[in-house]
Amino acid sequence: MNFKDRVNYYDNGYALLNDYFLGKGSKIYLGTKGEECRFCGCSEPEVTFRNVSHAVPEFLGNHQLISNYECDACNTFFSRNLEGHLDKYTRPYRTFAQIKGKTKVPAYKSKDSRARFDVKPNKLPTILARRDESHISFDYENKTLTYKFQIGPYIPVAVYKCLVKIGLSIISKEELDNFSQSLRWINEAVHSLGYFKPLVLLKTFVPGPRPSKGLKILIFKKKDLVSLRPHYFLLLAFGNLVYQIVLPSDLDGVLKNSKSDFVPIPLPFEVEWPHGGLEMELVQLNATNIVRDMTIPITFSFDSIEPADEYVGKSLEDLGYKK
Repeated sequence: MNFKDRVNYYDNGYALLNDYFLGKGSKIYLGTKGEECRFCGCSEPEVTFRNVSHAVPEFLGNHQLISNYECDACNTFFSRNLEGHLDKYTRPYRTFAQIKGKTKVPAYKSKDSRARFDVKPNKLPTILARRDESHISFDYENKTLTYKFQIGPYIPVAVYKCLVKIGLSIISKEELDNFSQSLRWINEAVHSLGYFKPLVLLKTFVPGPRPSKGLKILIFKKKDLVSLRPHYFLLLAFGNLVYQIVLPSDLDGVLKNSKSDFVPIPLPFEVEWPHGGLEMELVQLNATNIVRDMTIPITFSFDSIEPADEYVGKSLEDLGYKK
């Protein structure tokens, strides 16, 4: 389906329910603190609401959108059980896009501590590594450098569940009534596959400098009740990445194990983007086991390479970095 057809597909078939662009600005509060928690159904004094609960994890760059209807117990559970997996899964992308989390842009270092990708305020990103570092390769003719980032251990299903939790954090109470099974699923401590499958993430990489300084979140809902399409889609854009998933609802029972096409939501970067074509990939997140030793190659372009004498012959410890 070409770009124009996809525009028509969403314009004619879906309504935009939620549209947030989060960057710098005043806090946006969802719900009333102390009322019923939308994730467990409990209210004060049975549970407390003392913590500041971010509707989208703060490590993705959300410092504005606050969920007042998430109790402290659920906030702690999701932080420990879901957010850690999405954190590891996205960390390299957030590092080179310079997305500030709770306190700073996350630094990256290889598992053997021999290489670092460092970002400091008001400075260009710095790669520190030995000349023979196996995770780094140069193409001097095309002036590109490819860095193989290592991803920390994560559970694919937990990544998908965390994205679903984001969607259920921002959707209206009226729409939330259509997600009883998803609410139970994300509250399971054991990461089972769940009731809706396959769990597919459409990941789009936008090349070039970070295309947006903020965090974009959209939720679309199908306009009709009869077509065999997913009822809800979630789009999450940060740094150079755009994530799109089906937000599984109770209305999608007929779509279980469906092989229907995953239609990408049209993006403005697809039209005359000066830094090259977008890279789209369908990622299966069905696995319930821990994935280890995953790497993602990311290619950077450069104008020139100059030796930095102050670094030559020194270890990372000599330069003040801890293992």
